[in-house]
Amino acid sequence: MAIQAKEKEIELIVTWTCQWHCEYCCVDTHNRPKLSFDEVKEKLKKVTPGYNVTLSGGEVGTMKRAEIEYILDELEKKGCEPSINTNGLFIKRYPDLLDRFATILYHCSENIDIDDEIIIDDRMQYLLIVTDNNFERLGAFLEKYPDIQFNLVAATNPEGIHNPTLSTENKHKMLRLYHHRMTKDSILRVFKEKDFDAIIYL
Repeated sequence: MAIQAKEKEIELIVTWTCQWHCEYCCVDTHNRPKLSFDEVKEKLKKVTPGYNVTLSGGEVGTMKRAEIEYILDELEKKGCEPSINTNGLFIKRYPDLLDRFATILYHCSENIDIDDEIIIDDRMQYLLIVTDNNFERLGAFLEKYPDIQFNLVAATNPEGIHNPTLSTENKHKMLRLYHHRMTKDSILRVFKEKDFDAIIYL
């Protein structure tokens, strides 16, 4: 999930498999058929050369190393700049591949649980999805990591998905209380619905 849609940006879904079960999942990943690697290869053929391509899912870290390396090699041949969305599994399994990505968007807590220990790395951009159900835990979580600027994203849903979101009241409250802990992109996004249509999805 790109924080802010940009020109020439593709979000490439490479797997629907995920070890998390986020109640706010906006792609309904656990109710989708398994994505074969042959299907991923067909998607790669459709990637426009020179575009920024974010690998997403599902959790990319559930894939085999050889598959990920194939994807990265193909994107390199097309002159594409790869980025990745991960809940941390990719970071733990394939740390030596991180330098092949321009941006690593790290969804660092499934439900803003104060007991979660996150990976600290200067290469990461840190993401938290905020809902009415986890909002009250947000302050304590941010205090635990005082040196990190977070992408605090208000949960939203595309058409047909009815998972927990963040109310307008709590959006205002999040901005008022925590704007100094938020990245500029996530501040701009608080009252703008996730731009599902502004990114090319493959």
